[in-house]
Amino acid sequence: AAAAAAAAAPAPSTLHSVTRLAAGTGAILGVVLAGVLYTPGPPFPSKGSIKLENVPRILASETTMRQLLQDGTPKIIEFDLQSRWNFTKMKALCGHRHVSLISEATYTTLMQLPESIIKITEMMMFIFGKPINFEEELIRRARFPFVEYVDDVLAQEQSNFWLPYIFRFLPSQIRMLFDILMRPLYLHDVPLARICPEILKDIRIPRFMAVNHIHLQPGAQIQDEAKNNPFLFFGPKDSMSYPMHQNIFPADVLMVMMEGSKAFTVFHPSQSENLHPVGIETSLFEADGLNPDLFITPRLKNAKGWKGKLEAGEILFLPSYYIHQFQNESPGPNIGLKFWIGTQDAVCLDGDCTQLIKLSNNKMLKKLLSEKTSRSISIDQYRKVNRELLRVFLKMCAKGTFNEAACAAMRRAETSM
Repeated sequence: AAAAAAAAAPAPSTLHSVTRLAAGTGAILGVVLAGVLYTPGPPFPSKGSIKLENVPRILASETTMRQLLQDGTPKIIEFDLQSRWNFTKMKALCGHRHVSLISEATYTTLMQLPESIIKITEMMMFIFGKPINFEEELIRRARFPFVEYVDDVLAQEQSNFWLPYIFRFLPSQIRMLFDILMRPLYLHDVPLARICPEILKDIRIPRFMAVNHIHLQPGAQIQDEAKNNPFLFFGPKDSMSYPMHQNIFPADVLMVMMEGSKAFTVFHPSQSENLHPVGIETSLFEADGLNPDLFITPRLKNAKGWKGKLEAGEILFLPSYYIHQFQNESPGPNIGLKFWIGTQDAVCLDGDCTQLIKLSNNKMLKKLLSEKTSRSISIDQYRKVNRELLRVFLKMCAKGTFNEAACAAMRRAETSM
């Protein structure tokens, strides 16, 4: 029996060959799996592409705020950038402050995520070499030394951002959280006056932006938001504030590019279903217009919209509720200023307040409207002009020039500006 068992046992050389084959196969499978997990640009399944129109371009000298608002479609406005961002001065004056690298909207969204989503994302961050504790990371981003952030952005000539292949097959909530945590830190949607009011007089914007009726419109929520114009967006290459989304405020936007560049896509609200909304009542969308993936979001191929690249010295007019997405493109600092803007229709019956401003005989406002005035104004002047406009219109309220709803909105704005 022993002899028979010995005869049936595989020879040592055969067993060694089988072991080596199994080990080799395991190594190959390991390499393939690693490639699947770590490849940022997978060839299969195909990502696909979409066709979007280029955003039309106009000159700042040939437009007015009223024309933009009446047309109501995205535009890139070219203007003469008369000021560069002064990092040395900003660091010297404001470097001692702390900033939040996570917006209130993002913080609120993340805190509503299920614990299971957070734990899975933490595990994935560990696997891909960026271990974090979710709560500690939010605390770190919520209070960050401004001078340290400026130095980090200036030193970052090239982004190390990438997303692995497996990212495409994760549930949408995990994908969005993983994307936020993997991208470079980004200072965004923060009132510039809160971070560095000392620099407001050094930054200039086109004169057509000077008179902004957003401060006179009814609506407490948008008034509270608009009083902080402008909002700073300052980050390195590949930083992104939000995925595809809609603004929650019923107001148009001007994004003024001061340095660097932003790639963007814009879609009319009617295209929302083609952009794969996250949930039923949401302002977020799964589709990525900048890096379309038709495997994950197949309806994106049917979406009609616009694309563009916003360079320093250009402004994007973004109509209210349009769905959009931005990503910083240039190595080093990319700096934009967001202004909420409002229509005159809610204030002046004929939709044009220019004549009323002229009739007021206010020297500051009349000088601003004069064609002989400089083509640009400082942010500091912008804020002073709109406070003065509010004061002038409140006087007209006493004479019955405006309806009571408009006057009530102005009185509320006076207490908040």
